[in-house]
Amino acid sequence: MMEINERFGREVFPPSMIIPKLNITGKGEIIPFLKMQEEQSQAVQSEAQNIQHAFEEMKMKELMAKIHNQLSMSRERDARSESNVGLFEERMSEISKNHSMAMKEKMEALTKLLEAVQKYGEIETILKSNQLESVTMDDEEYEKNARIGIEKQEAAKKFYQQLMALQPKQIPDTGQQQQTQQEAM
Repeated sequence: MMEINERFGREVFPPSMIIPKLNITGKGEIIPFLKMQEEQSQAVQSEAQNIQHAFEEMKMKELMAKIHNQLSMSRERDARSESNVGLFEERMSEISKNHSMAMKEKMEALTKLLEAVQKYGEIETILKSNQLESVTMDDEEYEKNARIGIEKQEAAKKFYQQLMALQPKQIPDTGQQQQTQQEAM
């Protein structure tokens, strides 16, 4: 048994199995001691395995929590995306409605124009038609300028927010503020 242990380079047979086969005195004292050492060694190995399993289980739970957080964030982004699509569609519908109403009003104006042509003659009607086209162009120009103004305001707001995010927050000293205000007066 000892030779087998030597050939394998590890303990195939524990000492508690080898000692009873040897022809030595005091086996009765040695065997319980060896068994106690083997039990202690097994207990240490078992505890090490339990610790390793607990550590691996903790790592697995942490990984699962990260996955759960990422899935939650993904669901939230997906819901926001769907909401944004809904808002976009609503705005497009509103624009379409506005265009339809404008077309309806133009058709009504054209009908009135044709009625006026029949009543008052062609020259006055052409003059009124030109005035109507001028008003329409003015309205379109006003709408275009209003959009440009809004875009500039939004760009200014974004720039201001970015600028404020870069500056460290400062808490003013009210005593110094009051003193500087009094000196300014």
